[in-house]
Amino acid sequence: MTYEPGMQIIFDVVGKRAMIIFRGSLIDLPGPFSTQSEAVFAGEQKCRELGWMARANNNKIDVQK
Repeated sequence: MTYEPGMQIIFDVVGKRAMIIFRGSLIDLPGPFSTQSEAVFAGEQKCRELGWMARANNNKIDVQK
């Protein structure tokens, strides 16, 4: 899936938590998450709640004419 510019999901393996950078805000998801993929899934869910519309890379919109 394509992330927005600047969007990041970071998994803290020691603290078992996720941190999200989304539209200029830092959001902490305390978890605990047992795996990185679980943390990324939770981070993507949170971003969707905040308005992120994920699309597959092959469905990009070409705005150049």
